[in-house]
Amino acid sequence: MYKFFYLFLFLTVQGFISAQEYDLPSELDDNFIFFKSTDNKAHVLNYLNDYVFEKGKWTKNKLKTRSSKRDSVILFHPKGFNNSNFKVVQTEKNTYFVLNGGGPVLQLKNDSIVRIDNSVEQKNQFGAATFVYKNKMYMYGGYGFWSFKNYTTYYDFSSN
Repeated sequence: MYKFFYLFLFLTVQGFISAQEYDLPSELDDNFIFFKSTDNKAHVLNYLNDYVFEKGKWTKNKLKTRSSKRDSVILFHPKGFNNSNFKVVQTEKNTYFVLNGGGPVLQLKNDSIVRIDNSVEQKNQFGAATFVYKNKMYMYGGYGFWSFKNYTTYYDFSSN
């Protein structure tokens, strides 16, 4: 009797916990950043397009940006605008994208993506642990200029 009960329970539960599969937007190429925003929604950011996953489907939003050369050099980075080259950092209210290795910082604001820093590519902390503490963005460690780093850097919001 117990064997049949457990078999029935196993088959029933298996049907409920099977994974759901959703395709990514068809217009995507290899350069996109996948992240969860502060409003707890899945996003796929592809240059100036922000795809938001809501109610089982992707909604495309066109993002605005400043048309300066300084901003476009980072947004259209030669190595690609993807999760390998940019780290997603979430604070309580905002979503930021920090270039791997240190340097430029982008912020996603409503319907635009804005560069908020005044730095250059550091190329000094590749693979650093990125974290938020007391609403400040930090990078610890990493590799650059032929050595491993044992220090912490942070983004100073008052400097821009």
